[in-house]
Amino acid sequence: MKMPSKWPPAATRRQVISAIGAAAATSLAGCLSADGTRYTLRSRPETGSDPVTLFALEPAAYAFHQRQVDDEFVESLLEELRETGAVETIETPLVEERTSDENDDESDYVPAYVQSDNESGNENRNGSENGNGNEFSRVRIDSEPITLDRWAVWMEPLEKLPDDAEYVTDPDAPGDVPTDDRSALDAEILDEVTSTAVSSVVADTEHADLPYPRRGVVFFDPLDPADSELLPEAPFQYALIEPEGHGTPDELALRLHVEKAAVETTKYSHELEPVADSTDGFVEHVRSEHVATKFSETTLSEEMATILAESADSSSAPMEYVEEGARSEAFDEILAELGLADAALPEGEEITSWYRYYEYDDEYYEARYRISDLR
Repeated sequence: MKMPSKWPPAATRRQVISAIGAAAATSLAGCLSADGTRYTLRSRPETGSDPVTLFALEPAAYAFHQRQVDDEFVESLLEELRETGAVETIETPLVEERTSDENDDESDYVPAYVQSDNESGNENRNGSENGNGNEFSRVRIDSEPITLDRWAVWMEPLEKLPDDAEYVTDPDAPGDVPTDDRSALDAEILDEVTSTAVSSVVADTEHADLPYPRRGVVFFDPLDPADSELLPEAPFQYALIEPEGHGTPDELALRLHVEKAAVETTKYSHELEPVADSTDGFVEHVRSEHVATKFSETTLSEEMATILAESADSSSAPMEYVEEGARSEAFDEILAELGLADAALPEGEEITSWYRYYEYDDEYYEARYRISDLR
């Protein structure tokens, strides 16, 4: 992040923050102020970015659909999207979903763009000439509910084991469902469904009533039923474990379910929409469509510059700027520039975040503004 040439040293910056009534950056778990409200601003990346990098599509592999899925699958989806201009996924989109500011019941998607390199004179996908070899397209997404027959694996928490139950134990780790004799995939699935079941017990939720994707592991692509020895018949039925963690019971009986089920899920259709055929055109598009404001070191007050610096300074862990209680005037001015002056917690909510993009002396940032009230 570019700062004024007379930017004060770190100790002085802390004094400035103290002077404007801000708390030092601390974790959310820290003690709240008397009125219980905390305001947090976090900017990324630490030193800013160019628009091409900041708005590039970066899908998360966690979504497809076990945490250890090979990145090659995600890359194959991206390649299909680039080559054909369209790709479909089940259960999770390629682009991160976020709750819309305007309507908490609706979801929006992080602005994500794909850059294509074309030879000079080639036609773009929309038929227009592209003379400089760069085409920028936004990833647009439509979704629709669907029902699919899929294998599902899940653990059912029980009040107690049946009297005649034969259950598995592990002499070396009696507190866990045994996984040593399973493949890496099956071990991960068993760990996942066990953890999910324990979480429901801690939350006092009827686990069997949860929809399948939340109840356990569903074999959406790229999970292949042929790769798992848990299917088509469960290798054991009951387990007795000793879960660890806050609020967990000393002992928990579980029943393993392996079943073919009608799973209600969502299909996401991704399409590329060309928006610019040059880097300069793309920058103008980003400024028009996504950038809420442009800050400048020549127009910011010293207090406002301090806040922006702290919001992106990873040397002060965590990377965020925090105020508690009444916000400072400088913080309010920044929020007004970002279009967040009237942002407030919806009734009944304890934590809510808003996302904005801003430009600061030719560098671009994503800002997350969060209000939390955990009294």
